[in-house]
Amino acid sequence: QKMEPIRPLTEIIPKEQQITLAKKLMQLMGFDFEQGRLDESAHPACMGTSSDVRITNRYDQTNLLLSIVPKAKKIGMIYNSSEENSVIQADLAKKALEKAGVDVKVATVTSTNDVQQVMTSLVKDVDGIYIPTDNTLANTMETVGEIAKSNKIPVVAGSTEQVEVGGLATYGIDYNELGRQTGKLAVKILKGEAKPGDLAIETSKNLKLVVNEDMAKALDIDPASIKVEK
Repeated sequence: QKMEPIRPLTEIIPKEQQITLAKKLMQLMGFDFEQGRLDESAHPACMGTSSDVRITNRYDQTNLLLSIVPKAKKIGMIYNSSEENSVIQADLAKKALEKAGVDVKVATVTSTNDVQQVMTSLVKDVDGIYIPTDNTLANTMETVGEIAKSNKIPVVAGSTEQVEVGGLATYGIDYNELGRQTGKLAVKILKGEAKPGDLAIETSKNLKLVVNEDMAKALDIDPASIKVEK
């Protein structure tokens, strides 16, 4: 059978039509709407794999931060207290840091308008900062980065996107790889090799170290010295 060429969408599709198409595809894949539902989210998820590697990922990220500032006595955390996912991540990171014998100073915001003032105050009292994957902070990472750079404070963030804009480093999910992993599950379903309900939920099999070399140099840190201890 001749394969049809891929035709990328070039026009804006109304949200209602996108929802209708998504539900139709889910029905074809055997999704049971009596057992689940389709919701709208700022971070779309796909059935089959999850980017939630909270325990392993947060421990690795806090260890990464402590390897960058091994003599740290106090680590700061900043996040939006109204974002449940951020609260969960921050709580896990706080426990990991305290277990390592480090004091933790928590600073929270409720909107992007709070970030500059809270961050400016936080950097004066800590040796390094951890930021979970947080929408509010992600939208203000450029500001976070400038404040961190001016005060020579390293920031380890929860996502690669945050690091690319204003953080120093992260050890987290490679979303391109996660997409490929999800695609393999989708192929099994479409070929009839498996049913959605029979597939176990998978988390990312490969975590990735990302270092913002420009930020490292601005903080007088050798990028090559930033490593994840296995």
